[in-house]
Order: sequence, then structure tokens, then C-alpha cells
Amino acid sequence: MSESLQPINPFRDEPTGLNPDTEGFFQAFVSDYESGESTQPDQVRKESTTEPTSEQFNLIVSGEEKERFDNELIPCAGIEITRKQERQIQEILNNLNKERQQNGLEAVELGKEINLHKITIGGKTQEQLEEELRQQGNQISPDAQSMLHSKDFTTKERKEQNILIRLSVTDLGFPQGATTDEIFNKAQELGMELCPPETGPQWRLQYQDQPMNEWVRIGMKQITDSGGYLNVFHLARDSGGLWLSDAWAEPAGRWGLSDTFVFRPASLTL
Repeated sequence: MSESLQPINPFRDEPTGLNPDTEGFFQAFVSDYESGESTQPDQVRKESTTEPTSEQFNLIVSGEEKERFDNELIPCAGIEITRKQERQIQEILNNLNKERQQNGLEAVELGKEINLHKITIGGKTQEQLEEELRQQGNQISPDAQSMLHSKDFTTKERKEQNILIRLSVTDLGFPQGATTDEIFNKAQELGMELCPPETGPQWRLQYQDQPMNEWVRIGMKQITDSGGYLNVFHLARDSGGLWLSDAWAEPAGRWGLSDTFVFRPASLTL
């Protein structure tokens, strides 16, 4: 081994001066194991590209180092998420594109057709959310207000950050449109889950730069409004301002190709 490549582990808090996309990085990465007593570093280096596979990573680093590496924030589609979250979102995208390819559809990409949002939920009661929405000047539709007062509307005591994956009915692979049940089931098959009820009002408070004439529905368990209809929250901006509105979401109700929803990666929070 050359003197310039000391037996260091780049996942410890010590400077390496090495670009992680280089051969030198991996030489240093596996150098502690080149005695041949543990792993097979030559094979690890040969199979590596720009980042170790999960199998290689588990062989080389400690549990504490792996956790620190997994929780490191990295840029992804305009926001910062952890490496662990990025891998799960990429797996969702891979599953989606594999299915789209089987159906003769073009692949979709993060940051283009598929966008991500990061929001904070929890830490506010229903009353606090409604008061802040009005203080901020947001409009609340009558049915959305009735949803806020429903027994099915709940909030979390503790704050947490959630990743929202935004995609249209077309992105999900439904070229002829789809029902609410079909959309929700497809999202869950791909590795996503329904958002907590408070996602709508919390995101409304935080999504103040929403573009004009944009409408986004929350993929969530429906809440019955005052008229007895199953609804989901709906964020919109029009000439009347920013809205926390409602959208009918009966199980068999159909949605158009451009209708857009957000879901979150299954059981993943920051």
C-alpha cells in the first residue's frame, strides 16, 4: 500500500481528503481488511462503483458507523433527506418504473415527473392548526372545516418530519384514469403509505409558495364531511388565495390523468 493511502475508515470523523467516487476512496475504505483475515477487499473494490452495496457496507463498518452513515443528510430532488430514505424512495421509483416498462410506458424520474416535499407534522392540536391557518390568511372550505372537527381527525403530540412523494394518476401507470381505491392500493403496493390526517393542514401552513392554479390531494384515509361524503384534504391556490379544501374521494370515484396526490414512504420519518 502506498504511503498516501493510510489504513483509515472514511466513515469515522477524520479527514481523508479523498473523493468518494474514486478508486483511492475504496482502497482506503477496505485497507484495514487487506490482511485477508476478514473480507475479500479486492472483490469488494472490483464490484464497487461510487458507493458500497449494503452487503459490502455491513462487512466493513460497525453498527454505529453504519447508522451515522445512513442518517447523513444528502440532497435529493430539491430537498435534503437521509441516505436511508433516499434508498427507500429509489426502490419505490424502481418498482414503479419496472411496472411502467412492463406496460409499455416511459420511465419517470425524481425531480421531474416525481417530486418530493419535506414537512413537519405533530406538536399542534386541531384548535391550534385551525387558528394558525386563519391567522396566516389561508382559506378553509366548509367541508374541510368539518373534516378538521371530525373525530377521525387526529394529530400527533410529538413533532416529526415526513417526506411526501408527489405523483399524478398518470405517473402511477393509469393511462385511462383510476378510482380512489386503485390509486391508494397501487401506492401501497409500490412501498408508500397513506399520510396522517394532519398532513393537509400542516402542509398548508408550510407550503406558502404554492404555484398559482395548482391542486394537490392528500393520499390519506378518507374523513366523512358534514354532508356524509368521504373526503381527503386538498391544497390549492387560485385568485382567492391559498386554500385548505376538500376533495370527494369515494372508493369507486374516478380521477383524471393529471390529478395529483402525495403519499409518504412506508414507515419512514426523519
